[in-house]
Amino acid sequence: MRNLAFAALLLFSCDSGDKYTTGFGAAVGDPLNASVGQGGAQDFGEFRSILEEGNIPAPGILDDVGFFNEHSVPMPLPDCGQDLCVHGLLGVLQNMINGADCTVVLVGMNTPIDVETMQRPPLNLTVVVDASGSMEGSPIESVRTGLSAMLAELEPDDRLSVVTFNADAEVLFQDLPSDDSEVQDQIDALIADGRTNLYEGLRIGFQVAEEHHDPTRQNRLLLLSDGMTTEGITASDRILALAEGYNARGYGLSTVGVGTEFDTHLVSTLAELGGGAFYYLEDAGAIEEVFTEEINSFLVPLARDVELTIDVEDGWFLGGFYGTNLSEVDGSRVTVTLPSVQLAHRFSESDNELGRRGGGGAMLLELVPTDGDGTGEVGVLRTDYELVSTGANQSQRIDIMAPPDAEPGWVFDRSVEKGFVMLNLYTAFDMASRSCAAGEWEDALAVLDAVGTAAREWLDNEEEPDPDISDDLIYVDLFMANIEARSGVVLTPGRVAADPWPVD
Repeated sequence: MRNLAFAALLLFSCDSGDKYTTGFGAAVGDPLNASVGQGGAQDFGEFRSILEEGNIPAPGILDDVGFFNEHSVPMPLPDCGQDLCVHGLLGVLQNMINGADCTVVLVGMNTPIDVETMQRPPLNLTVVVDASGSMEGSPIESVRTGLSAMLAELEPDDRLSVVTFNADAEVLFQDLPSDDSEVQDQIDALIADGRTNLYEGLRIGFQVAEEHHDPTRQNRLLLLSDGMTTEGITASDRILALAEGYNARGYGLSTVGVGTEFDTHLVSTLAELGGGAFYYLEDAGAIEEVFTEEINSFLVPLARDVELTIDVEDGWFLGGFYGTNLSEVDGSRVTVTLPSVQLAHRFSESDNELGRRGGGGAMLLELVPTDGDGTGEVGVLRTDYELVSTGANQSQRIDIMAPPDAEPGWVFDRSVEKGFVMLNLYTAFDMASRSCAAGEWEDALAVLDAVGTAAREWLDNEEEPDPDISDDLIYVDLFMANIEARSGVVLTPGRVAADPWPVD
């Protein structure tokens, strides 16, 4: 289990005088801005849907990758001299739950490349559609709606194949241009029936992609499924191994989750291993946004084989690393291996057009000083990657330092503040879900109340309230209301939240 030693923020104001950007060398809010994010879950839509239906999310429904990816975190200007700039930004803080000291390093990425000058290569896109009985009704309707919207976003040079599966897999058509009349006819005729053999659907999908492989194109797959496999090979490790083998040969995979019964872990992990994105279609707005605005970003990576290493100096304890499931913590070193990173369509924090947020990609390293005063050398961040556009290899090194005046409340810039509030909100949701599962209703209420109060105070100190955090607080309140309605328990005045620093 990863150490959950998060903690929350002393309220303060910070004016570094820095100019912020989320990419392309322009200030936040500029329509050319875009951040760079890693694959995996791009939203926490399933968690939201459960709360909106009046229910309590089970432990494990929310993961840090999806939660962080729905938060746009401004980065300093991408002036590293490379096509992908990685930032390691320090903050010395205290927590929203019990006030314990916690130092964090916010790791984020952006690029100086002007999006208007980018030409994405043509696609060989194989879409694998779950047409089993569990997709009957609104799920298969969402698939038809989404795929029809996607056709308008594809370019004339793109080639499309579609594979469907229930108990068996079937190739509906392959290697057709998106404007071929057969494509729309086959999408309109999709129906759902039978059991779910996801392994076979993926296997045939990868075979079709391999048959039409073209080194001058992006060769990628898109899986649309609820992930609830009931036929054939059903073991998740076998399904993941199948995908990982093809991923290693250059076939990227993105996934879109639909349906009411859902295997979040399987479909999000498939995407993360495949260097792609995972989305949950929670409503009509999500369908439109995923299949129109985001298709060009989640299908076409900016860089591949991205490896980040962070070596922490003596005098610091490395508590955990959050925001990706593709990290390994070994003593004082974190290694993150990302199959690819891609541009995000969201340009700023206020860009929230259809209800889905997205546009994130921030990761957080949590540290605790063990010797000295917590200043001086903290660690070294190194990055190596290959540009997709040219095949060139690039690298970057950042020395992370804590200045002599790094008392609690000191941050490199505002982005670290927001990242830390995100971390606290995530851990509060996670702790509350676990407490509810154990029947510890008041513990869940206490941690949500503590983090909600502190996050509101942080918003009150902002010149402009952050829309991401404001939206998160809606779900803090909804979670508390659901707990009270389900359990009949109310929070005792003065109740202190549980210790957020469990011993692993």
